[in-house]
Amino acid sequence: MMLELSDKERDLLVQLLSTHAREMLIETRHTSTREFREKLKEVQATLDSLLEKLNALKMAA
Repeated sequence: MMLELSDKERDLLVQLLSTHAREMLIETRHTSTREFREKLKEVQATLDSLLEKLNALKMAA
């Protein structure tokens, strides 16, 4: 899949994902259900992967 973003769009997406990733860490720590915690960790890993890809694009630009 190919997605074209302007620098401004990419920066906004990084900002939004970073904010959500920080919130997910807090939510993960405060959840008491093991299954839900594992699901949140999976989502966190996906967020981290997306942020790495977006930051790599920023470095290449």
